[in-house]
Parts: sequence; structure tokens; C-alpha cells
Amino acid sequence: MKNKGFILIDILTGLFLIGLITVVSLPLISSSHSNYLTIRTITEMNYLGESIYERLCSEDNYSRGLIEELTTSNEVLFNDLSLDYLEKYTPKIKKTGQTENLLEIKIVITSNSHGGNIADVEFKGTILR
Repeated sequence: MKNKGFILIDILTGLFLIGLITVVSLPLISSSHSNYLTIRTITEMNYLGESIYERLCSEDNYSRGLIEELTTSNEVLFNDLSLDYLEKYTPKIKKTGQTENLLEIKIVITSNSHGGNIADVEFKGTILR
């Protein structure tokens, strides 16, 4: 009979501790998820830039047309991607210099999502003309 009040205090203490743990852990989980999405986006942008550079070096018909267009202009858009990538990113190829046989380029991948919080990913390289 004497322990009836202690059970109520134990239940209230337990609920308070569960609420405290929840209040502390939810912001940690939320920021961890946000960081994960940012890292995933940057990794995807790196993959996209590397694959565009490899595609330009492969000398297929689309790449040859882009290289020819780069010899006359300073910037072109790389549009031969899936719609998922084109909605999320804007890949640009900029000419930084050229010689008789080589073309110096910079591939810039800009994220269309995340409100501009993610910096552009840039790759520099040379390809044969």
C-alpha cells in the first residue's frame, strides 16, 4: 500500500526521460540526414563530371559534335544525359585554351536543387581535337 505513489512517480520520470532523449536525438538525426543528402549530391556530381570527361575522350558522334562546337565557342551544355540528371544538374563544358591538336576544357556541374547551398564541381583536362 505504501508504494502506490512511487509507481506514479516512476512512470512520470520514465516519460520525462523518454521525452528528453527524443528532444535531443531528433535534431541529430535530422542534421545527419541532411548531411547525407549533401554528400550524396556531391558524389553524384563528381560521378557525372568524370563520366562526361570519359565520354568526351571516347570520340563518339555526340562528343565529336561538342568538340567541334567548342572550337568555335567558349561554352556548351552537355545534354546527352538521362532526364533525372538533367533535372538535378546543369553540366557545362567550357574551353579554357586550345592548341593545334589539344583542347583544354573545364567541366562544371551545377546543382539545381539544394537552393544553391552546394558549390559547383569542376574538372579540368585536355582532349584531342
